[in-house]
Amino acid sequence: MFLSSIFVNDRFFNLDKMKKLILLLLFIPILSFGQIEEGSTNKFVGTYSFDNNECENGCGSLLIHPESDNSLIFYLEVNGGAPNYNSGSLMGKLFISNHNTYEYTSNEFGSCGLTFKLDDNFISIKTIDKRNNCGFGNNVSADGVYKLLNNSIPEYYINREGSKIFFKEVVF
Repeated sequence: MFLSSIFVNDRFFNLDKMKKLILLLLFIPILSFGQIEEGSTNKFVGTYSFDNNECENGCGSLLIHPESDNSLIFYLEVNGGAPNYNSGSLMGKLFISNHNTYEYTSNEFGSCGLTFKLDDNFISIKTIDKRNNCGFGNNVSADGVYKLLNNSIPEYYINREGSKIFFKEVVF
């Protein structure tokens, strides 16, 4: 025989209602897990790519890993396409600049400035004010629209030398 109510401190409690309340309280955190807040860096994370005609006119891939509320770590590989197929890669930190927009700036190879703007399942990368000395090959640009392939948080990338680099181990 199962109890259907208990008596505590001069009050009766219906156990069925208490079980439902406890289950509801246990599942509230699970229901909110995975939801992306407006302005969150998490809506940027994932693996993106652009490609056309088997890289004839250029191609690229972009991995974005969250770092903090207003910064992201990225790894970008681009190829300029035919006829030379010059290419390059870049790893760095993005900082929020506007709603759904992050910026990367560096002076490592000269003046480099890129904006990353999220629009649905796409990120548009554009060079800022001709600041295109980002260490890529001749006539290679990161500019383009990169389509989201996977919104899972990438744990690592494989650099152009074939080494596996974990985002959590990257130090700036």
